[in-house]
Amino acid sequence: MQIFRQLNVPVNQMRYYENELLAKSADTGILDIECDNDGFIFNKAFDANKVDYSAGNYNVNLVSAKEYYCDQQVDWLIGKYILPGNTIIEAGCGNGYFCKKIAKKCNCQIYGFDTSYVLNGVDNIENLKFYQKYYNKSCELKPDIVICRHVIEHISTPIEFLEDITYNIKDGGLLFLEMPDAEWILKNNVIYDFFYEHCSYWTLTSIARVLMLVGFEIIEALPEFENQNLKIIAKKTHKKININLYQNVTKILKLCHDFRNTRKDILDGIILRLQELKKSDVMIAVFGAAAKGVTFVNLFDPEKEYISYLIDDDPEKQGMFVGVTGHRIISPNEFKRVEGSRAVVIIMNNNYLQTKRNEFNNIPIITFEDLYFRRNVL
Repeated sequence: MQIFRQLNVPVNQMRYYENELLAKSADTGILDIECDNDGFIFNKAFDANKVDYSAGNYNVNLVSAKEYYCDQQVDWLIGKYILPGNTIIEAGCGNGYFCKKIAKKCNCQIYGFDTSYVLNGVDNIENLKFYQKYYNKSCELKPDIVICRHVIEHISTPIEFLEDITYNIKDGGLLFLEMPDAEWILKNNVIYDFFYEHCSYWTLTSIARVLMLVGFEIIEALPEFENQNLKIIAKKTHKKININLYQNVTKILKLCHDFRNTRKDILDGIILRLQELKKSDVMIAVFGAAAKGVTFVNLFDPEKEYISYLIDDDPEKQGMFVGVTGHRIISPNEFKRVEGSRAVVIIMNNNYLQTKRNEFNNIPIITFEDLYFRRNVL
């Protein structure tokens, strides 16, 4: 089942540009989102050669709220699953924040793998080593635990990737996975949560099926981040399991069908509301220049007609430009200086809503739902 097709999508939405001209010449791809008969959702048009995860091309800095969330996950793992003396691998460690926290809190040996990690010689932590490369079965390490947070949705060959983990991990070893929950995206019609870099979209049903096929048994699965994410602990078994997930697959297929039927109405409704706000001389900004914000402006304002700026707390993004549309990213303080008498800020993640309403105390901070349901926002 085809869910939707979208052209001219930035292939590296976490890459930012020094000027508008460079931003508008950013590489683009196609989203051709489909759901197969097993409930697996993927981008049929994905080309792995287009995406660049090399150092300097992928911004993974965390704002304070995300740091707090990661710290909670670290404490949960240490309190429940990590034992002193464990060998741990984080596959796709980004800037290393997560494995650094574990290394500092736990007497374990930890190895981080990521092509985008910048080897700077500063992170001198005795029980932690980084490799600026992809993790695969050629790695000679035999870990007790493999951590893979927000990585599998970027892997175009997920079964092969998980088989590599199965090959290396010790018998009875644990795999910690975290990923966006596609069921939450579909249920809530979050149409700006589909990115080129995410070549697959996972539900508990689809990830359970794949883990069983490669020899892992799920022992714990929990929603996280206000149900936006799914975290899983799976244990390596000695047998491959295959069970009938028909009932759950039927539910996912229905969600995909409903999403497909409502997506265009939502898209048209949001654009109409942005047009109305602009005609009323309201300055519109988007808070959050990560994947959601970049996708939002590319989806709803590709010609930069309605949205003046993206706002972000990350100093490395401020002053840069978003790929394809060329929207400029500014700091919260700069926006407070340039905003007119009538302004509104659309927040990309409702988990930060109250914090930002407190920060922008005189400027309306609104949600995607406020726009769609045409609530009085001024």
